[in-house]
Amino acid sequence: MDVDETCPYANPQRFLYSETKAEAERQVLGANAAGFTTLSVRPRMVWGPRDTTILPVVLRMVDSGRWRWVDGGRHLTSTTHVYNVVHGLELALTHGQGGNAYFVADDGARTIRDFVTALMRANGRALPDGAVPGWVARALAATLETVWTLAGVRGAPPMSRLGAAVMSAQCTMKTDKARRDLGYAPVISFEEGMRTLTAG
Repeated sequence: MDVDETCPYANPQRFLYSETKAEAERQVLGANAAGFTTLSVRPRMVWGPRDTTILPVVLRMVDSGRWRWVDGGRHLTSTTHVYNVVHGLELALTHGQGGNAYFVADDGARTIRDFVTALMRANGRALPDGAVPGWVARALAATLETVWTLAGVRGAPPMSRLGAAVMSAQCTMKTDKARRDLGYAPVISFEEGMRTLTAG
């Protein structure tokens, strides 16, 4: 909760996705040198127009009748509208200090249930109330990934260990460093972002 850029990388990492992201950032920040400035911008749970990550996954699960809230969707999360990501990137390019990482996010934190419900409402969908405990979701995801791997099934399993972990854990970031060093502040609020999606 409320982690900042001083928080060390997890060691060991639990997921290949996280491991590759961390190693990529290490390489990028380690390459910072005189005449060659490198830095990193870290958004959390990016959303907005033309979303190709969160929205399609949730829609597929809802349409197939497989959507369930993990732990009732009660865990808090930071989110970052894509306009705020772009704003953070622009500020980092002009004001960022080489060799540094910066968290950027929307103002405030919200529960996963509030976030996903608003996202689906903006896309004209309602979500069912069914829920499963986090430990069940994590165990099922691990089993499905193992079966898919051993059986050589093409495509992704209906639930991943990473997805189950994200939905069953609180994760919020502090943007104080970006605000102080870059002058960062969200250019679009969570509410306005959702209104824009609904209007679109």
